[in-house]
Amino acid sequence: MEDERWRVIKDFPDYAVSNLGQIKRLTPGRKTRPGKILKGAIKPPGYPMVNLRKQGKTYYRRVHSLVAQAFIETNHEDLTVNHKDGNKINNHLSNLEYLSQADNNRHAQSLGLRPSGSKCSWARLNESDVKEILSLSTHGMSQGKIGKKFGVNQSSVSLIVRGKMWKSITAGCPDHAGCPAWG
Repeated sequence: MEDERWRVIKDFPDYAVSNLGQIKRLTPGRKTRPGKILKGAIKPPGYPMVNLRKQGKTYYRRVHSLVAQAFIETNHEDLTVNHKDGNKINNHLSNLEYLSQADNNRHAQSLGLRPSGSKCSWARLNESDVKEILSLSTHGMSQGKIGKKFGVNQSSVSLIVRGKMWKSITAGCPDHAGCPAWG
């Protein structure tokens, strides 16, 4: 079993965070005592959060971000904290890493945490629609007309044709001609 280590939370010196994902109070406070472990709550979109008080104000912070800030060195502000196992409640240091937003999105998709294609609840198209869009484009129909036919805007058609959307279908078929997916 891993030993629990504590570090003072940057910008919140009355609190400490542990490498096991716990937050505790270090000083006496309103209705609390030193050493008290904060319970926190699961807030949308499913991350454990705690309330931290400073100078009479309450601040809400995600536990995984506090753990990462305290224990993982980074000099890149544009990185985001990733849960390696995809479990937002597992805030152990060993389960956290910094990634770019793009890599974090790819990781979530590889674990099945982000639905893609027609599995998205907001998808207006399905796989056969996308194949037909690509076929119509290859045969010279304008993107505007294709968009009207399928109830999407021209920019969505353009993204599909350029392989930027629906990559699961367009991957490996740069010109869509002779691709097995299109018959």
